Amino acid sequence: MENRIASLEHHAAETRDRLIRIETTLEHTATAESVAALEVRLAARLESGLGAVKSELRQEMAEIKVELLTAMGSVRADMGNMRSDLIKWSATMMLAVATLAFSAARFIH
Repeated sequence: MENRIASLEHHAAETRDRLIRIETTLEHTATAESVAALEVRLAARLESGLGAVKSELRQEMAEIKVELLTAMGSVRADMGNMRSDLIKWSATMMLAVATLAFSAARFIH
């Protein structure tokens, strides 16, 4: 009987050591509540971060739109100037060709 009691006491000590290790492990294991709370906090942070990114993107898009409109205005002005220069050049060339033709005709006849 004493052997059985000694064996039981030995097993009880082993069981106590195992239980201590299990409790230590469980202290560091996440519970469903802690995971849910973490999920809520992360979702809130993500939403606030996305809101900031969205507003920053809107601001950047507005700035780009202003720059684009300014650039388009200057391109249009340059195109108008180029058109005017081309018309002047064409008129000058027509006048020069006409002068050359009349001069050639005058010297030939």
